Amino acid sequence: MVHRKQDVDQILRFDLPDLKPTLIFQTNRVPDVAAKKKFRQYISYLAWKSETTLVVSVSQPVNLELGDYSEIVEAPVHLILKASGESEPLLINEKKRGKSATVEISWIQDVLRDDPDHVMIGFRKSVDELELDRVDIATGQRLALERGDRDVSGWGTDRKGNIVTRYLEDEFDNYKIQARKPSEKTWTTIFNYRRKDERELSKYRFLGVGEVGVLYVASKPDSSADGDTESVRTFDLKTLKLGPIIWSNPKYDVDEIVQDVETGEILAGCYWVDVYQCDFKDTKLAAHMRGLKKYFDNKRNVSIVSQSYDDKKWVLSVGGPEEPATYYLYDVEKHEVLLLGERWPDLNSNRLGAMRRFDFKSRDGAELSAYVTTPPHPSGQPMPLIVMPHGGPEARDAYAYDTWVHFLAAQGYAVLQPNFRGSGGFGRKFAEAGYGEWGGRMHNDVMDATKALIAEGKIDPARVCIVGASYGGYEALYAGAAEPATFHCVVSVAGISDLVGNMRWEKSFGRDSVRYTYWLKSQGDPDLDSAKMLGRSPYRLASQYRVPVLLIHGTKDQIVPAEESRQMKRALEGAGKSVKYLEVSGMGHGPRTDEETTKVLTEIQTFLAAQLQPPTGAAAAESKP
Repeated sequence: MVHRKQDVDQILRFDLPDLKPTLIFQTNRVPDVAAKKKFRQYISYLAWKSETTLVVSVSQPVNLELGDYSEIVEAPVHLILKASGESEPLLINEKKRGKSATVEISWIQDVLRDDPDHVMIGFRKSVDELELDRVDIATGQRLALERGDRDVSGWGTDRKGNIVTRYLEDEFDNYKIQARKPSEKTWTTIFNYRRKDERELSKYRFLGVGEVGVLYVASKPDSSADGDTESVRTFDLKTLKLGPIIWSNPKYDVDEIVQDVETGEILAGCYWVDVYQCDFKDTKLAAHMRGLKKYFDNKRNVSIVSQSYDDKKWVLSVGGPEEPATYYLYDVEKHEVLLLGERWPDLNSNRLGAMRRFDFKSRDGAELSAYVTTPPHPSGQPMPLIVMPHGGPEARDAYAYDTWVHFLAAQGYAVLQPNFRGSGGFGRKFAEAGYGEWGGRMHNDVMDATKALIAEGKIDPARVCIVGASYGGYEALYAGAAEPATFHCVVSVAGISDLVGNMRWEKSFGRDSVRYTYWLKSQGDPDLDSAKMLGRSPYRLASQYRVPVLLIHGTKDQIVPAEESRQMKRALEGAGKSVKYLEVSGMGHGPRTDEETTKVLTEIQTFLAAQLQPPTGAAAAESKP
């Protein structure tokens, strides 16, 4: 188990039956010059090679060399570590040079469970070449197994360590997946992600590796006979064909699967209803999961993160809105649940808001759902509200912990998360109901949820703002212009402001690229729908704004370019409206690091506090219904 203690990470071994922890490895503190740049060492990967040996990756600041290029970056150093902790770890990809060290860019491909003496590691030899090596865990000696040129982005292995898939990506964002039988050397392209293969592109998602030569995939339905949701099917690498459906749920798309550690057989399909649900095929295992759900009051998301080879011990991750993540050991034979540790032990549940499911009906009669989180210590007075539509748009919110939601709830706001039509996870028809409906049906669903919640009488209608990121950022911008009587401020993080302009940018990746063909369906075709798309582009609606707007964007965003927010800022300023723009240097499509998250949330907190102060005097009287 990895335990973070101040500025170091520790690996603790828990011995059965008493679960007494023993420290077997600890990272080092980095030099002051690296610490000032927010660098630290942390454990990024951990796997059992055998009952006595661990494979570990430690991310740390190192001197990276690629030909003539050299820079101090954060990179993983791979270690072979004895579980006893009694011997020095073997370093695989770090080279000592006097007082300094260099690290090759690399990754753990496969621990090769059936080969006790080796692991498989991928190395980037140069800008134009990748290599897969079999590495001796006693000496570090390597044997090259496979090489790839600059278009190769990675490989996949089966449960016996055979290299059976290869992934290629070109400069125009086109993808290929190639496959071969374990006994073959030549590759066959099974998916070629271009416009003509758009249907194949959207149909498959890889879930895991089964028996030799077989993959498990999430597959969208071919016809009405296959139902409406993503199901689990096999893909045979010998015939390059899909097998029949082996698991499905009639209402919800499969999210992940649980497999037998030894055989690779699928044990359960997992999906989101409100909480996370895993349906086991075996009746005895299903009974175990029902018992675990009941043990945790049916209000926690219970997932299996690790299993012993004999499937008699499970490590569980258990979480929910008021419990981010706690790890337990479950003894299958004894039906015992033992606490291992909390992911965030310093995050007191008393500081977290309460979440509930909120059902509402759309204006056209559709039965929809949302989630409402209220402050941890409500005053009993009508609450200010933050409407927070999710990104994607083919994503979804669930009954789970969300850092942004609880941060806002801790400031005293209620937070509404609607699963509008166009969201993912509810089947093909529900997702496709959002195609071409940016600023249309999807927006209407968000508004219908907002108005239904306000109608309960627990929300102060004079203090309602909308906050969103990515697609949610677009919806926040559009709603701010279209619903000036409802929203009193707008926050958009990495949101699109120009649907037509954004499609021009997407086309720059190639008319046949996977990105462009998908967004043609989702946003619309500017050659056919230009008038509608311009009419729903927030920058064209700047004159309709009556409330302050906060825009946040990263300079390294490769999903939605920062120009979308810059253009929105110029349009609002040109219309004489109140707007503030924060551009975060080096940030991608939203915050990823602790530093970026702190900066973004602090900016949002300051902005909302200024806009949602409780009304006083005459203003308070006017706000009463």
